Amino acid sequence: MNASDRTLSRRYAQALFLSAAEGGQQEKVRAELTEAYKTLSGQMAHLKNPTIGPKDHKALIQKSAPNLSSKTRSFLELLIDKKRINLLPVIVGDLIRIADEAAGRVRAQVRSASELSAEELETLLKRLRKYSGKDVVAETKVDPELLGGVVVRMGDLVLDGSIQGKLRNLAAALTEEQ
Repeated sequence: MNASDRTLSRRYAQALFLSAAEGGQQEKVRAELTEAYKTLSGQMAHLKNPTIGPKDHKALIQKSAPNLSSKTRSFLELLIDKKRINLLPVIVGDLIRIADEAAGRVRAQVRSASELSAEELETLLKRLRKYSGKDVVAETKVDPELLGGVVVRMGDLVLDGSIQGKLRNLAAALTEEQ
């Protein structure tokens, strides 16, 4: 994806967010567009096919995601009309970031060696909220390659509390001393 497509996708996401915010529907539209993308992701090749007309693309959206609000449906139809449906995955990501930022929320990917208990996850989320100053939404994943501990990614920030990370830091410190 080139830089102009990146810029364009951010503009589409911003415009949709502002339009939805006028009616207080920003969270609803974000959730609908995310769900619509998940539903349509297996059919993106069909939607990108230029030999199939926009009318058929819109019919596919209606069939695949019949419960969309008029705002979300109109947005998807606009992308089809402007031949920008290929930007949908990036627009969804941009819309999620814009909505999170507006709501004072940050998303964190949490990898752990074993399943975190509800208590452990809540303790971790409290610390992350305190650290970031924002509400934290965590996506957890068990990674058996970690020997123990957790690795948290929030945007560009990575907090490595894994045993592997500690061993790497120890090895680096030992080699620096020599």
